[in-house]
Amino acid sequence: MRTGMARVNRYLCKIGAAESDMCECGQAPETMEHFLFRCTRWETEREGMRQVGQDMMGNLSFFLGGKSVSDGAKWRPNLEAVRATVKFALATERLSQGGI
Repeated sequence: MRTGMARVNRYLCKIGAAESDMCECGQAPETMEHFLFRCTRWETEREGMRQVGQDMMGNLSFFLGGKSVSDGAKWRPNLEAVRATVKFALATERLSQGGI
């Protein structure tokens, strides 16, 4: 998910594996940000992420364990957020081959 090469339609369209980059919800291109934070199809599955970091919803770096410019020298990834993100992705089954 951090590499930008996950099985969301934006990437699949880019490599010729999908005809359109649009999400099945019809609201926006299916980017990683849309999938993780905005797609209405996954509101229920997203609850665990909200519980871990409601104030951080929309912060891709935080939920994928990345360091941002504003993080200090003693920064450590929030592993609870990373686990919640992985659990979310697995629950949707969207990133598996069968999820297309």
